[in-house]
Amino acid sequence: MKILYLSRNMSKYLGASYQTDFLNELSNSNDVTTYGPGYPGFSEKKNISDVVKSCTNKIELVIFGHTFLSDKEGYKKSLVPEKCLIEKINIPKIFILNKEYVNLKFKLDFIKRNKFDLCITHHHEYKKYAKLTNTKFIFLPFAINKDFFVNNLNHIKEYDLFFSGVLQNLNINANQKDTRVKIMKKIYLSFFDLPIFKRKNYNDLNIFWNSIPRNKFLNLINQRLFQNKRLDYSDYANTMLKSRVVLNTLSPMQLISPRYFETMASKAIVLCENSSIYKKFIDVKYLITFDHDLINFDKKLQQAIELSNDRYFLNLMHKYVIKNHTWEQRINSLKKLIN
Repeated sequence: MKILYLSRNMSKYLGASYQTDFLNELSNSNDVTTYGPGYPGFSEKKNISDVVKSCTNKIELVIFGHTFLSDKEGYKKSLVPEKCLIEKINIPKIFILNKEYVNLKFKLDFIKRNKFDLCITHHHEYKKYAKLTNTKFIFLPFAINKDFFVNNLNHIKEYDLFFSGVLQNLNINANQKDTRVKIMKKIYLSFFDLPIFKRKNYNDLNIFWNSIPRNKFLNLINQRLFQNKRLDYSDYANTMLKSRVVLNTLSPMQLISPRYFETMASKAIVLCENSSIYKKFIDVKYLITFDHDLINFDKKLQQAIELSNDRYFLNLMHKYVIKNHTWEQRINSLKKLIN
């Protein structure tokens, strides 16, 4: 299929890689032309009709990618001014709803106004969004970069526990619990959001802890004193591959992030908080869960470490995630629906 994909160029983005993974997998099986900031020939003054006409091949589908609408709070702007958007192009149009906790009303209004043929969301409440916009929505869960994890399983397991990421998203609509903060303070003697010393109960464990404070000032101190910073994708993935157990918690709005699947693909154990959401699309036998009050956290952590030595379980888990949770599977299911 010949597709025009509208997005910022995310190749140098240091955050989550799912936007790039989705586009790369889409490009593996389709003829994709990318257009947006960071790509050659981009201009905010061009309307979509002009972009379609300028493409070498006849475009059969237009996809408005993850970054088409801003994810900056209160910044209600699209990559191309809305008046230049969908000027009577008789081509199927798909919109990807991203980061539903930021500017959600604006994004849903945008979808409703522009009458998309189909919308994609990585959030499990897709039926609610469909009703609010009178638009067909599908739920496409996050997934893994199959090529990276399948081809890099020769790492020695150095770390007993791994965590890297922001401690908590404080956006009022994110509704993210402070589970990561509580766990950090359980493992480390901490000063606000800064882990200072590992508590003696955990001295025997080799822990890779790279947390990003919730406060910008503390984050600056964190970088200066501890050299902690957001890992690029390669460092993040390689460290996970070296780990026995990976801490996973629900993302903003109870989203299940790619990390759950990346952990399984790394042949590491998913240690996560209890939630009824998992059973919607994850086989929960591959999860070690702890209670929100952390009363059984140490017990569950030890159980996860012991399970990390079970090669039969690890191989079974790895096969499960490769079979069910790769971007290749997600794109294939999308293609079937489009066809």
